[in-house]
Amino acid sequence: MAVTYSYDPPVGGATEIQVVFEYNNHYQSRSIESVFTEGEYDATATETAVAALAATILEEYNDPTADPE
Repeated sequence: MAVTYSYDPPVGGATEIQVVFEYNNHYQSRSIESVFTEGEYDATATETAVAALAATILEEYNDPTADPE
């Protein structure tokens, strides 16, 4: 089962976004910095960063020695 996630692009002058991750009915919310290229929000690069974080979260869930949040 994969980690799913949702987030909205930053608004106004904000640079952080709130991402909600879900895996096997467990939810986790993390604030991350969105990616800007030449001063403009870069949706593709932000999606890549969020997907990489989702893979890390999946590893945390699958690690029996990890400290659950």
